[in-house]
Amino acid sequence: MNAPANKISRLALGLVLAALTSVPALAQNPNYTPDPTSAPLPPTVSFSNAPVWTMVPGTQVSVIKSDERPDYDLFSVGNEFYLYNKGSWYRASQLNGPYISVEADLLPPDLHNVPRAAWLEFPDAWDTKTATATVVPPTPVSNWVPTVSFTKLPHWTLIPGTRIYRVRSDQRPDYDLFRYGAMHYVYRDGRWYSSTGTNGPYVAIADDEVPVAFRKIQQRYWVTYPADWAARKRTRG
Repeated sequence: MNAPANKISRLALGLVLAALTSVPALAQNPNYTPDPTSAPLPPTVSFSNAPVWTMVPGTQVSVIKSDERPDYDLFSVGNEFYLYNKGSWYRASQLNGPYISVEADLLPPDLHNVPRAAWLEFPDAWDTKTATATVVPPTPVSNWVPTVSFTKLPHWTLIPGTRIYRVRSDQRPDYDLFRYGAMHYVYRDGRWYSSTGTNGPYVAIADDEVPVAFRKIQQRYWVTYPADWAARKRTRG
């Protein structure tokens, strides 16, 4: 091969290597996502130490303590994190990301119950009356309240296809008891209850406060599968 050909080959090889090495540099951004989206890139979320979270009263939503909060809205619901910045929503399964854009209609409904005072930038499209109203826990249809009492720590098992845990069969009560993130949920007689501790106290919650992740639990993992969910499945089928 003559000298000009060798020079062209070396130049082509150099261009290929440059292109290959440029991709990892972009991927090192913790908030980088390869999915095309119309939303701008989210802010870089980076906490060197775990922040202190506080639950918004009347909701299952947590916010970071005010003196540690970043300059954008960041919420925790179940095992997911939701970031709102300049009119766009993003979601991640880990606090530091990566965050991907998410449509507003796929957000947990309970985010609408976060009062305006808890926001840095309240979404203009949301109904302010709904967001500033006082959330009143629903009244149970019966006087029954879960009395969960484990003298020893129960054995939790992960439900396949989810990030939700249930108590091992030989320790399970005669109703549904789940653990999701830092919260515990009981389902019995068509009613939902939640608590921050395994043994309670439990309070009644509305159906739309139950994380949507519970709908991924297959029927065989329930003591009593929600009747309205089963009806919807039959209708869709």
